[in-house]
This record gives sequence, C-alpha cells and structure tokens, in this order.
Amino acid sequence: MTSPSVYELAKLGEPSAIVKLLDKAFVKGGVTVAKCDRQGSTLRILLIGEKIDKQQRHAIEFLQKQFIKLEIVDLSEVIVYGQKTDDVMPVWNETISLNLDSTGGFDDFYLEDDETNHADTVTNNTEVTVNSLLDQPPPISQSSKDLPPPLPVSPPPISPRPPASRSSSTAKPRKPPMPPSRLGLAIASIFFFFPLGIAALVISNQVSSKYHYGDYAGARSSSNAVKFLFIISTSIVSLPILIAIALPSFLNQANEARESEGKQYVGSMNRGQQAYYLERSRFTDDIGTLGLGIQSETTNYIYEIEILSDDQVISTATPKNSTLKGFTGSVALVEVEGNTGGYKTTVAILCESNRPSSEAPDPPILLGSSQTCASGSKTLE
Repeated sequence: MTSPSVYELAKLGEPSAIVKLLDKAFVKGGVTVAKCDRQGSTLRILLIGEKIDKQQRHAIEFLQKQFIKLEIVDLSEVIVYGQKTDDVMPVWNETISLNLDSTGGFDDFYLEDDETNHADTVTNNTEVTVNSLLDQPPPISQSSKDLPPPLPVSPPPISPRPPASRSSSTAKPRKPPMPPSRLGLAIASIFFFFPLGIAALVISNQVSSKYHYGDYAGARSSSNAVKFLFIISTSIVSLPILIAIALPSFLNQANEARESEGKQYVGSMNRGQQAYYLERSRFTDDIGTLGLGIQSETTNYIYEIEILSDDQVISTATPKNSTLKGFTGSVALVEVEGNTGGYKTTVAILCESNRPSSEAPDPPILLGSSQTCASGSKTLE
C-alpha cells in the first residue's frame, strides 16, 4: 500500500514529494524530473527527456492541470525547464501561472510530440489514483520549521579588567626592533647589475645608523629600498634571458603564419587547374584566368605557373624571405587504374621544402598514376 502522506506532503509544496508524484506520472512518457525546488511562492522543475525539445506544449498543459488539482498552499507559479538527455543546458523554459479552480486525482502522463494529434493523447490517458502511482513515500528531509529553536547562548562572564598600572611620566618609549640591513642582498645586487648594487650597498649601511639616531621610520625605509633594488637588479639580468628564450618561439610562430599563405594559395591554384581542365580539357599558365583572386606577388611570396607538358602543370610559391619555406603544387593527367577505355583524370599534390629557402621545391615526379615530391621536400596532406 502506498502511504497517503506523500500526496499530502505534495499538497503542502514539499519538493521531494512532488518529484515522487511527477516521476510516476512521467515514466511512460520517457521524461525524468531531474530537479525540483521551491523559493517562496515559486516552484522550479527541470525535466530531462530524449524528445523534450518537441514536447514543450504537451508537458506544460499536463503540469498545469496537475498543479491546479494539487492546490499547493501559497504556490502562485511554476517555472518549468526542458532539457534534452545529452545536453547540458535547457532548450526551453516556461512559467505556469496557477489558477486553483479544479480538483481531482493525479493523472498519468503520455508524452507526445507537439506536431502529433493531441486528441490521440487524450484518448490514451487514463485517470490514476494517487495510491496506484506511489509505491513508497520518498525520504523527506525534516523541515527546519519542525526543529526546535536553538537554545540561547548566554555570553561568557566578563572578568573585570585589571586596573592599568600607572606609568611614570618620565618613562621612555619602547624602541621597535631594528629592521634587517639586507647586506647580503646588496652584495648580490653588485653581481647582477653593478650600478644598482653599489647604491644598494650604500643604503644598506644607512639602516643601522638611522636606527641608532632614533630615525626608526627611515631605517625601515632604507631596508625596504635595499630589497627593491635587489629585485630590480635580478629583473635586469633575467629579462634578456627570457627574451632569448621566447624570441625564437615567437619568430617561429610568425613564420608559420606567413607560410600558411603560400600553402593555401598553391593548394587553391591546384584545385583551380583541376576545375579549369575539367571545363576546357587543358591547363593554363595565367593565374588570373583561374579566377581565384590571387596576385602574382605578395609581401611574402612570388607565385608562378608553368606548364611542363600537356599532362602536367606546376604552381610555385617562391619565398621573398629566406626564413620561409617554399611550396610547389602539381596537377597531372593520369589514366584511371583498371580502365581499358583510356579514360583519364587529374591528380594533385602539394609539396613543402624541408627547410627555409629562397627557392620553391623542384617539380614533383610523375610515376604512372601517382606523383611524388622531389628530394628536399615533403608531401602535405
């Protein structure tokens, strides 16, 4: 037998009891009540299901009907969030304003797509009593209003403050401890950066003299100045080292960005030649004819096309800076393997020089129905 207390707790707005009721109602529709909480007169519910993005209207109508029947005390609205099973964020949310003008039991939920006929859903739904929906009451945590109020804590007894001892008007003020002279840091600064090291050594010697003359603030300031000069000295030495480490990496990234231009342009010229041959049954040595919008010369490369034969054409990107790599592309006309009718097709290859150079790689070698990059270059995928 199902305990009727779960339904009563749901009518009082207990989120865990509402989750129990809704889970039983939603199970046939493939929907799970993932979260439920209440803030004042607002209840928030998160529904998760495989087809929840298509079932918003049906789910809202069902929940509105059930919450009106529950007549939850002091509940004015329900905010519903719909989230697909594999998603991390809701795909929709909607607010239900409650109008408590209906009574009845808790219905079962047969989830449908919004695009399907809603009348079919109504004919398939059956009225189910609360006792048939609930197997066991959910574990409900004890509400804070059921707990006894905390016992008042009495303040600890205040012990009377002992009378302050009367000091003599002639008592001398207590001297603060002498700050460190930081002589070691001053000597180390000489090795890092000589001018600042000498200044730090002079200031370090002033710490003790200022302290003995009663200038405690000046002694503390001189001690801090020695530490500051040491930090500056070490920074001056370490800065060139950091630059020497970071500069090659920075230059390499800059070169890679410039090289990407040559790689993309030659690859585009290869594809342009294939399209040109398909349309006109021949290759062209004019970059403008390909209609790619590529200039024959840019800041980084010089681009050229050379027809080696009726069956092969190459496109080159020659670096204008010897720190860049060159590129050579080739489109060749080859016979289709296994075809006895002499049918031919075009194949393309893109080669990159192994090292930075002021020249483009040599033309690829055509062997049968395939091409191979020449020595000193490698094939790019």
